[in-house]
Amino acid sequence: MIDGDSLLVSREGQEVHLRLYGIDAPEFDQPGARLARRHLQRLVSGRPMSVTVMDHDRYGRAVAQVRTDRAHVNEELIRVGAAWVYPRYCTTSGCQRWMELQRQARAQRIGLWRHQRPISPWQWKRNR
Repeated sequence: MIDGDSLLVSREGQEVHLRLYGIDAPEFDQPGARLARRHLQRLVSGRPMSVTVMDHDRYGRAVAQVRTDRAHVNEELIRVGAAWVYPRYCTTSGCQRWMELQRQARAQRIGLWRHQRPISPWQWKRNR
């Protein structure tokens, strides 16, 4: 586990750094960061994963959708309010469903949406 939207996975004896496609979780020093890491860890820890690589980022990481026997990890992090849909990079047809899940989490004030005015990670970085 690296943070709330990226992780290291072992594949054929090598560690592969994955960035979760279409989402952005709070930065390390941002409210909600621990929540996102905890949820991601709970979803993937000790479970076999199915990884669909969508792209590679500028750091060479595979940008992927990840599924376990329990959940679609990217989607679940949005559903529980642990991450934002990243509109700049979420471009598949499934992103509309994710936006709806985000609206529901916000309406229910769960996860990061408990805060009065949560700041997206991309805005957080810009402000710093």
